[in-house]
Amino acid sequence: MLESRLVARRAASERIRDFGEIVPGPTAQQVVLEAGRCLLCDDAPCSRACPVGLDIPGLMRRTKSKDFLSAARLLRQFCVLPGTCGRVCPVENLCVGACLSKALSSPIAINAIQRFVADVAYDRLEPVVKAAPNGKKVAVIGSGPAGLGAAYDLALKGYEVVVFEQKPMPGGIAAYGIPPYRLPKDVLKREIAQVEALGVTIKTQSPISAKTGVSGLFEEGFDAVFVAAGLWESTPMGIPGEDLNGVYRALDFLSAINETLGFQVKDKGLPTLKGRVFVIGGGNVAMDCASSAKRLGAEEVTVVYRRTEAEMPAWREEIEVAREEGVKFMFLTAPVRIIGDSDRNVTALECKKYRLGDPDESGRPRPIPIDGSEFVLKADYVIMGVGQSPAADVAGIVSGLALSPDGLIPVDPDTGRTQMEGVFAGGDIVNGGRTVVEALASGRAAASAIDRYLSSR
Repeated sequence: MLESRLVARRAASERIRDFGEIVPGPTAQQVVLEAGRCLLCDDAPCSRACPVGLDIPGLMRRTKSKDFLSAARLLRQFCVLPGTCGRVCPVENLCVGACLSKALSSPIAINAIQRFVADVAYDRLEPVVKAAPNGKKVAVIGSGPAGLGAAYDLALKGYEVVVFEQKPMPGGIAAYGIPPYRLPKDVLKREIAQVEALGVTIKTQSPISAKTGVSGLFEEGFDAVFVAAGLWESTPMGIPGEDLNGVYRALDFLSAINETLGFQVKDKGLPTLKGRVFVIGGGNVAMDCASSAKRLGAEEVTVVYRRTEAEMPAWREEIEVAREEGVKFMFLTAPVRIIGDSDRNVTALECKKYRLGDPDESGRPRPIPIDGSEFVLKADYVIMGVGQSPAADVAGIVSGLALSPDGLIPVDPDTGRTQMEGVFAGGDIVNGGRTVVEALASGRAAASAIDRYLSSR
């Protein structure tokens, strides 16, 4: 949300009343002036820091000359989800963080420029010219950023691509796991339409079962398979009371919001919250749940995290936004039990205090429970946002392939190739859950590897 330097965030008191975007889009004048500040570095450290290698100096040149259509054409060469990435990329850790303009004044708001160009020109682009059909078919399991990136590039190369998506709407975690105030679903729909316009078939509500698996897809005539199944299971904490009424799993909670507001699914409804809500976890998903809970009527929202703020994996701006909206934080604390009444409704949360010890395998100080420090907090709802893991059927889908202890698919890091002939994988099911743009980049890399693999056969 670095565009907040160009356009002020909406006041917290206003934005918690709805799920509209936190930062309104910049104007043409603002992005033209901002692009004009770019140093146009020959070695472009910003581009090197971008997982998809976007030609950022090229984007700046086109933008400052007001050639937005040409700028959108450039974006499409590198990123099939430019409006999405322009909103949700952690740019401070990527392109903006590498910008040399920060040594003179402030870094260029690259994401704001990308967002503007995608919004005003992407759907006005002429149809892309793709290679002639080559007679080969590729199956893609999952329609998240990795799957969409692979499908788009493979279709460009002349492959017949069929994407199998288990959910009613395509988009993966970008569709179901990112709330509308961070990513309006109309933006994602518009960009998915560009993939479909290239001839990619997306079959929703079409899960690949463990019984069928990748072997069944080969039997159906597919020449290669790209697995981008994502992480769809919320990791349980294993404490008493997780099955009480009023306890939400983070992905279920965010999915309900997106299905109702983003996709207008008629048989879904928004969670109705009141009173005191506790969100367990310290990552971006926990921040999304906390800010969403404020918008859904919770009187008090508290994030409970077992380390300190310095160790939180959530992006700094996400934490800052949540604080502005009135979200409270309780550090060095973790739940040990969720308490309910005779009707199995949540009434309280029992917690324990922690202290920090020596670094663990993550490199962060290990949280150590303090004996005898238990205390009880009155609670009405608890949202579990401590992490995601692969669905149980992934092992069956890639039966015969040894998975990591966490259930992830091991691949060649440069190509996405697995140890199973003709099977490639990418995105969260490989990296354990990172960013949209990293998933997109992994899909594009796998598409190139699949093309080389099939071209050699």
